[in-house]
Order: sequence, then C-alpha cells, then structure tokens
Amino acid sequence: MEPLNDIQKLVATYLEHGIFYVKDPDNLPRDRAAVLSALNRPDSIDVIFSNGGWTSPGGHPAEIVRRNVDRGRWTQSDGDGAFYWAAATPADVANKWSAYLAQQPQFTKAYLLFVDDSKRQASNRYFGWKGLTPEVLRAIVERAHQAHLTVSSHIESAADFQDALVAGVDEINHMPGFRMFADIDSHSSSDFELSEADAELAHRRGIVVVTTLVSATGLKGSNRTDQDATNR
Repeated sequence: MEPLNDIQKLVATYLEHGIFYVKDPDNLPRDRAAVLSALNRPDSIDVIFSNGGWTSPGGHPAEIVRRNVDRGRWTQSDGDGAFYWAAATPADVANKWSAYLAQQPQFTKAYLLFVDDSKRQASNRYFGWKGLTPEVLRAIVERAHQAHLTVSSHIESAADFQDALVAGVDEINHMPGFRMFADIDSHSSSDFELSEADAELAHRRGIVVVTTLVSATGLKGSNRTDQDATNR
C-alpha cells in the first residue's frame, strides 16, 4: 500500500479512476491494522490483504526488509514472521503455520524465482533472487487450501509458471519475463516463453494470471525486441 499518511488521498485517486477493488499481495500486518478503518466502506475501496508472503531463507522479498531496515524505516522484527515467512522445508511450514494463520491472512502469497536453478538456494549471491522450492510450495498450497485460502504465486520464469501450475496455485502473478533483464544471471528469451501445454492447462484449471509488463516499457534496442517477442 501507499504511505499510511496518504491513505485518504490514495482512496480518492483510486475512486477517481474507477478502481474499487484491490488485492495487497504482501504487507506488514501492522500496516494493515493502521489503514483498515479507512477501507472496505461504501465511500472507499475494498481491499483484501495477504500479509507476509512465503519464501525461502534469503529469498525475495527479504531484500526489501533489509533496505528498509538500513533506511531506519523498519526493524528486524518486520522481517521473518511479518513481511515474509521463510521456509526451507515442509517442516518449516508446519512449524510456522499456526502463527501465520493467527495474523489472519485473507489469501496466501508464495514466491517462486527461477525454481529450476537449484544453486540459488545455497548461495548468498542470490539474496533476494530466490524463492520457494517445489516441495515447500506444494506444502503451503495444501495447507492454505485446507484453511480455505486461495494462493497467489509470484513468478519470474516459464519454469516458475509450470511449477506453480503443478503445485495447484489459484493465481499466478507476473507473466514470465517481467524482470527478465534484471536478474543476477543473464537469460535468453526462451527461459520466459510459456509452452502451449502450460497455457492450455492454466486455462482449463481457471487459473487467474496477472500480467506485469510495465517494466518492459523502458527497454530499448535488442532487449525491448526480445521482450516484445516473448510477450506476443
């Protein structure tokens, strides 16, 4: 969400542009409590909150917490167990699940980042550029569905898209390639091209796909050509 002291201005802007419904896919629980009285009213916008999303230790969005701690805006307590929940194994999910549900998420956010690149999990080089392993994602999806929560998955690549489908998520956030030139490692356009089979499976299952193409608008030259080709 926007800065808390601008919430009334934000609501007015959204209503002016005909935006009435918002999903917040990662937020501090304390920020949700601070703005809730201004939301979900006849004269405001309707918002649901995921609270903290699930990722691997050192995975995205841990770098956002570090950045805000360094700036003096947040504290370490705003990290694991607040803005995100870190899980390296299904057992980690089991151990943290009761505390996670106690914060009353309205849907579950899970992070996949280049899930087919196994070297990321053990390397500090990829801090903020890794996410859940497939088995941990499946454990989260199973528990979330048992709790009647839908699951939205952040993805980066076509492999992430496929793994999200296999795990049974309900929504996939970011079409593959929205940050294809930002990663630590270089990639070819083929890493972000969905297969016909995966696209058809997503359609059959009624998976909601939220595109995020705004980052491509500033690309130039061959990078923009590759991005355009990928997203046709």
